[in-house]
Amino acid sequence: SLPVGKTVAIIYPYSSQLVDIFDRHPPVPLSGYFQNLADDLEAAGFNYDIYSDRERGVDWKRYPAVLDGLCAAMAGHTQHELLNYVKSGGRLILFTRTAQYIPGKPLEHFWLLHQLGCQMSAKSQSNPGSTVATFHTPLVQSGPMSLKYWQNMGTLPSKARILAVNKNDKPAVATWKYGRGRVYLWAGWPDYRQ
Repeated sequence: SLPVGKTVAIIYPYSSQLVDIFDRHPPVPLSGYFQNLADDLEAAGFNYDIYSDRERGVDWKRYPAVLDGLCAAMAGHTQHELLNYVKSGGRLILFTRTAQYIPGKPLEHFWLLHQLGCQMSAKSQSNPGSTVATFHTPLVQSGPMSLKYWQNMGTLPSKARILAVNKNDKPAVATWKYGRGRVYLWAGWPDYRQ
């Protein structure tokens, strides 16, 4: 767990909006689910800095944790920077849709997750609805949590620890060490209205 009062980094999904042919509006900072995330971090006592996935030269190492803001598309240079960040001891919080696409490289899928040891498929089963995850650790004190935008996890690293499962016993949250750091992978976005 992170000490309260620390500043975490959030990656804003700018590229995701650019590649989404159905989103005809320009990106609006902290709209919708992103605003819920920011509100919840503040309520829990955390500060945060926000960076677009397209920004270059971010000093990720100054943050105890970096959280993906649901970047279905993520710039390739950011993926390389995050891989180095976690190798160097950072905590990386990702989702099963993280960097499914790389702008300008239509045939490459899930590069970052593959490098971190999780083998995802471009045809992974996704469900735009939600599911309930039950945690097997004291990570969540409030009991079951609803996860939206569910997408099944691929093959996890052999040393991954499952922290939560859904009602079908599919992994909902997993963690594993990578380099000197740690990866946390969520199969869906936590429903902050709970």
